[in-house]
Formats: sequence, structure tokens, C-alpha cells
Amino acid sequence: MKILFSSLLRIGDLITHWRLIQQYRIDHPSVEVHLLVNDTSESFAKYLLQKREIAGYFIVPRDRWQTYLIEPGRPPMRTFFEFQELVATLAAVRFDKVYELSHSLFAARLLDALPIASKIGVRYENGRAAGLLNRWSELLNEDYSERASVAFHSLHVLAKSLDLVVPVLAEPRQSDDRFRDLILLQISTSDTKKQWSMPRWVDLTKRLRQEYPTLRIQILAAPGEAHALRKSLLQVSSNFSFAEVPVVEAGWSKLDEMFQETRLLISLDTSVLHFAAALRVPTLSFFIGSANPQKTAPYQNEALILSGRVSCSPCRHRDPCHQPQHLCAEALDLREIVTATRSLLDGQVAAQSGQWRVGQSQRRALIYKVTTQEESMEKVSSALAQMTWQIYLDGADQEVAAPVGSGAHTFLDEHASGLFAAGGLSWLKERLDASEADSLFLEEVQSRAVRAGSRLVVDDSSQADEFEKKTQDLKRSLNEYLARQSTGDRECRDFFFQLRSALSSHFLGFVKLRRVTQAADEARRLLFLEQKFVRTLINEITERGPGYVAGFGKTSHDRSATT
Repeated sequence: MKILFSSLLRIGDLITHWRLIQQYRIDHPSVEVHLLVNDTSESFAKYLLQKREIAGYFIVPRDRWQTYLIEPGRPPMRTFFEFQELVATLAAVRFDKVYELSHSLFAARLLDALPIASKIGVRYENGRAAGLLNRWSELLNEDYSERASVAFHSLHVLAKSLDLVVPVLAEPRQSDDRFRDLILLQISTSDTKKQWSMPRWVDLTKRLRQEYPTLRIQILAAPGEAHALRKSLLQVSSNFSFAEVPVVEAGWSKLDEMFQETRLLISLDTSVLHFAAALRVPTLSFFIGSANPQKTAPYQNEALILSGRVSCSPCRHRDPCHQPQHLCAEALDLREIVTATRSLLDGQVAAQSGQWRVGQSQRRALIYKVTTQEESMEKVSSALAQMTWQIYLDGADQEVAAPVGSGAHTFLDEHASGLFAAGGLSWLKERLDASEADSLFLEEVQSRAVRAGSRLVVDDSSQADEFEKKTQDLKRSLNEYLARQSTGDRECRDFFFQLRSALSSHFLGFVKLRRVTQAADEARRLLFLEQKFVRTLINEITERGPGYVAGFGKTSHDRSATT
């Protein structure tokens, strides 16, 4: 059986998609897997072919096609002819199935042209949009890119939207492994918004040399970029010692070899970071600008992330920075970075604001803020929000009996210590009270929206204008309510995102009313599930008795058996 995976985004996205492909090959060991990638990602496709991770790959010469279509004096029809040749080449292989991982308009159009019987993913069929399989794919298609706070890693959402198995998080090697003596620094990225200043990188290398004199420190450069990087370092520090901290050019195969000796990679949000995470190298990363740790954190258990503590971060990927200074980059403090490095290399746990950590909850990636030395309340809050969203997006809320009870059992098994450190029953009751208050406010919003919509009349622009004024009043009321109630708990669950978007949309009249009604219904369902789940947790803890509470997740019998 021949399977084609289409990954037509950036090379970092391809490396993340590789985790899906690996999981697919584990589940289907007899299949023959091929890749369709952009020319900018060909170097990594070659690496996968050399490692026998894939049987072959095909290239979309995107840069050349864009040049033909945009620049004057170029032959635009050549793009059309080369496109036809690519389609014919893929048709000749006779693929049984194709998975579209890019979720882009171009990729969807390309999928429409391919003569493959089974096509999975957002696509066009005879010129009409198709391929939204479930609520997960609707989330990915409608608003995932716009959400600043999300409950799931992007890879999890993509896998579920395609009805694929969600890959298990990579487990890092022990960072205190004495047989590995190399610290690697990835100090540059093609996205200027994600850069950290060169003077700060120089300061960091000096501190690392002082802290870890027995370890080797090297700076990574892509093939052909070492000279420019050395020049930039010398402009900042004329006496920078490349003998002590050399700049090393490395392609994917060489990186693979270097990672065998690496104790820690310190990196910006780059393709190298995600490659290292996949190969189990412990990582410390800086997420600056549009880099969003909740969406694109390294897919590795216990990965540690530092981000700037500013209100505008993370920003939208396609928008330029509108601040007079690069505030999110400047907010990264050198002392905090050194402290985080110690926590990974020496096991000196010292949580601080601006830290994110990747963990697991029921075999799912769980990205949460770190605020205390104990398992943080944010982790428990994120896990609870994730469970609620999981039930809803899986469509299980439409079943006669949603899987709340079994989920509560598993939740307590995994998060009992963190839950009781956060306050146990009292914290759950506060969460329930807040959720019920949200439901009451939502009922008010729905009632006001229905009353405003009841006055709409077809082809009456004055009534449509009046309805628009009413929806803007509702938007202000919602924003004011959320601002008053804003906490980390609410940020990670974000049940009102669709409602805010619907109230802010450019649609008018009946179309806007329908969107507002649908968004309010989603929020109502999510709140109902959350309340049901929290009540089940409260009942479960109460039934297990005071011995369970005192033992932070063990009944009296369990504790006596272990003493």
C-alpha cells in the first residue's frame, strides 16, 4: 500500500509532521510512505530518505513558480505546465491514499488535481471546499491560528482532524549524562520577530563558560552561514574567542551525529529545536514574537520554554512588531536563562514567571506555565480544560453518556498531587462556582442577542444597523466581563473565543445572528461539560474519603500498603 503525505509549509512544520509520519509507520508497518514537500524543505526530505524513514519524496518548486507568476518578463504559463507534469508524475505512482498536512489553500487546490481515490484533509473536490471530517478539523480550519491560548498542541489538533493516532511525546535523554559534554546554541532564525539580540547571546556564552568550564560550547550555523554569523559575533565582541566557542556548520545528518554528544540544546523557535526534540536531546528554548509555546512547543516531555512576559506576546505571525522596542525579547533576563539551564543540567528546580513546561496528561501533550516548585496549579487547570475540550471536540458530548466518569478517574490518578497542592476540593468548588457564573452570564448574552435578532426584517437596512449596534454592545459587555474574571484558569480554557469572534465579525444581519447563536451554543456545551466533569471530580474525592485527601491521591489502604 502506497501512502503520500503532503507537507507544503516551512521546514520546521515538516519536522513536526515527521512525528505523525513516524507514528503512522509504527501503526502500519507494511505501508510504503512518500512525501510531497516544498523545495525549501528538500534537504530534510533527503535526510529522511537516507535514514529510510520514507520510501521517496516529490518536490513542489514553490519559489520558482512564484517567481514565474509574479515577476514581470517571466513565463507564467511555465508554472501551469510544470504543475501538470507534477500531477502526472504523482498519478503514475498510483498512491492508495494521501494525507494533506499543510492545511493551506494551495495544498487544498493541489489535492483536488491529484487522481488518488482516498484523500484525507482539507481539500477541494471539483472546485468546492471539502474535507472537514469532525470538530477538530473545524477548529483547525476556523480559528486555531487566531487563538492566543489553546488547550492542545498543534500536532495533536492536526492528528485528530485527520483521524490519525496522536504521536506520543518524545522522552528526553538524561541531561546530566556525564558521557555527553556538549552544549549547543542555535542563535539565529529566519524570522526577525523571533530573534534574541546578538549582545545577549554573547553574554550568555560567557556565563555558560563560567558556569560549566568542563563542557564544550558550540554555536550552530546552517551550511554556508558560518562566516556571516562569526562576523555578527565579532561586531558585538571584537575579542570573541572562536577557539573556546566555535561556530559549526551542520546539515541534518551532521546534526544527527552531533546530537549524540549533546547534553543540552539552547535555541530559539527553529527547525533545529524541533529536530533535537524528536531525537530526544534535552532542550531549553526561547519563544519570542509570534512563537506560541501552547501551540508549537517542542514535542518532547519535560521541554522547558522561556517567553517574554509582555501583553502583546505572542503576536500574529503575519503582522510586524508594532512596539518601539522588541519588548518580548528584552523581557528575557539572562539570570533567568542561567537558572533554567541549571535546572536542566544540574536538576536545580527553580520555577519562575515566563516559564512554560511540556508535560503529559492521558498521553497528550500538556503545555503549562510554571509558577511554583510543586506541580503548578496551571498544570491542573490546563489538564482540566484539555479534558473538557477533548470530550467536546471528539463529539462525545452528543452521546447518551459522555465519558466523564472514566475521565475523572484517570485525571485523579495523574493529577492528584497537583490538585491537592492547588487546594483540592476548595479549588474545585471555586472552579465550579466560576463556571456556573459564566453560564449565567452566557444566558444573559444569548437572551439579549435573541431579542435584538427578533427585530431583524429581510431587506431592512435600518434594522440591520440597529442589530449591529446591539452586537457591539454585547461585545463590550463580554470583554468587560472577561477582563473582570481574567485568570490563568480562564485563559487556558477560552470557551468564549468563538463568541468574541462572532460578535466582532464583519458579517451583518441574519448571518451574524446565526454565527453568534452557534458560538454561544458551543460555549454553553463546553461550560456544561466542565461543570459535569468538576462535579464528578468532587464526588469522586468525597467518596474516596478523607484518607485519600490526606494522602494526596492515595486511600488509607493504599498508604498503609506502601509503608
